[in-house]
Amino acid sequence: MKSLSSNILLTVLDQIAWILVVVFFVAFTILLPQAMLKIDTLRFMLYEAAPLGFLVLAESIVLITGNMDLSIDNMAGFTAMASGLIFIRTPGLSPYIAVLLPALIGLACGTVNGFLVGYMGLNPFLVTLGTTEFLSGARLLIYGGSIYAGMLSPFYLMWGGNDLLCIASFLIVLVCFAFFLRYTRVGSHLYAVGGSSEAAMMMGINVKRSYLLAFMASGIMAGLAGLFFTGFVNEVSRNLADWTLFPAFSAAVIGGVSIKGGRGSAINAFAGTIFIGIVEGGLTMFAMAPEGRIAVYGILVIVAIFINKSRDTARDRIMRSSIASIEA
Repeated sequence: MKSLSSNILLTVLDQIAWILVVVFFVAFTILLPQAMLKIDTLRFMLYEAAPLGFLVLAESIVLITGNMDLSIDNMAGFTAMASGLIFIRTPGLSPYIAVLLPALIGLACGTVNGFLVGYMGLNPFLVTLGTTEFLSGARLLIYGGSIYAGMLSPFYLMWGGNDLLCIASFLIVLVCFAFFLRYTRVGSHLYAVGGSSEAAMMMGINVKRSYLLAFMASGIMAGLAGLFFTGFVNEVSRNLADWTLFPAFSAAVIGGVSIKGGRGSAINAFAGTIFIGIVEGGLTMFAMAPEGRIAVYGILVIVAIFINKSRDTARDRIMRSSIASIEA
């Protein structure tokens, strides 16, 4: 009976993001039925969550390897600013090439993080803390103002500016991301490294390269977030994507990605993204001030950590019960 209750608890905790999506949607619907039951409102919530979704994927893949990336929000802002600057300073640059710049610059930034963590053996928390401070200052150094819509091409802006294209693009990337993690050898290596780097090394898995690849993928996702945030707000502002680290981290962990590494699902992380989108949409409809939203994001981080600890405790309890039953 105890084992059964533990299994039920673990199932609930593993699917907590979907449960929270339903609970919060129903709660906001009761409070604001005229707004929440409109198709346009639901579409806008998905649209608003899509750019953040790329950052959720960026954080998720690093967490799966047992690391953490604190630089994804400033990386998104820096890639957006650097890409926009290259576009306006390079007359004749094809918009078809320009749209690739954020992902390429993000890849370069992620490679630096991955090399420092994987091959230099530096602490990922401290490395990405330093990286986020560098990128925060660097994007202001390279261009002190904002890059407005009129300075960019419509093709560049439409990816994040058109709601249906933005949502569809994210869903395509999500499916590819989920397939990569679950059905490729590299993806399985990332889970193995996150579960136990020592055991993975004994299995012949290159741990250093796995860390590098995870941060490289994270950089690409952060770069895509920069592209889609640019279209969403219709400019590259000085504070683009600021304060998105906390909701991205919360969405990933609430969605089932373990802080300790080795566990996580892109689809459940998507549920965490939808949950954050519903919360953000609800706060918008209640006209909550930016300061209040930041406070809510802080609470969500604490909730995410609590849920993560509860999952680990439930798993440990089930494992101990299984071992005891085998020994008996």
